Amino acid sequence: MLIALLVDDEPYILKALKTMIDWDAYGFSLLEASNGKDALEKVKITNPDLIITDIKMPGMNGIEFIRLCREKYHSPAEFVILSGYEDFSYAKEAMLYNVYDYLLKPIYDDDLNELVSKISKQIREKNTRAENDYQKFSYILNQYIRRAIKGEKKPVVFKRISTLLNIGEDDDVTCILIEMEYENKEQLFGSDTKKWDKERQIIESWLGFPFLLHLFEDDMGRFGIMATEHMPFFHSIEPSIQELIKDMETATGRSITVTVSSPEKGPRSFATIYKQALFS
Repeated sequence: MLIALLVDDEPYILKALKTMIDWDAYGFSLLEASNGKDALEKVKITNPDLIITDIKMPGMNGIEFIRLCREKYHSPAEFVILSGYEDFSYAKEAMLYNVYDYLLKPIYDDDLNELVSKISKQIREKNTRAENDYQKFSYILNQYIRRAIKGEKKPVVFKRISTLLNIGEDDDVTCILIEMEYENKEQLFGSDTKKWDKERQIIESWLGFPFLLHLFEDDMGRFGIMATEHMPFFHSIEPSIQELIKDMETATGRSITVTVSSPEKGPRSFATIYKQALFS
């Protein structure tokens, strides 16, 4: 299920947006916020796929909200802005932040339906491409990450990681390790290669399609995530992880332990941050 976030300080506009179309038919669950500050908190935690926001709001206007989403939280969401004729200049400014489209008030059912249908299709196509890349590159990338966390320093290792994960030498990166409770060694190292399918699926859903390749598995069966500053939840890792732990424990009945390293720079820090997370 995709996530759409509706942002407007006028309750009747939010109500109209929620009821004008069948969001579920387009594959969206809905979140709402009445101002930019609350909306930013939801962006950090939930990483929406689509954000529809008003331009003129008290405290933080829509332009500033979009700018922070893009520049601070690196949100990959598709943005649609709501604008009156008199503030169309703001809409043009918002286009600098790769806004998908704008809707002029008053909003009509047909216009909203057509736009959401088009965006839903585009997001799903993008997610399909990301999933195909994940299937194609996940195994080989997992091997390179394992080599890096063990301390291998060959330039080709860092180059492949940097290319596949789009991590620069100066990008902040943190290692997250996720360990499941198991009854015995046979359960951990048994021949069933799908023993952690349910857990993996929950983590993949939490990460979202653009970041699936950041997930790896170490030699001891732990799941790891090399989280970078380009991920929306990077600046709010702790509350995001608490949600992940809750979801995993509820779904699996297992006790879940998650540890997080301090942020370091680039792929060359993988061995350091992995050890930090391992022994923290």
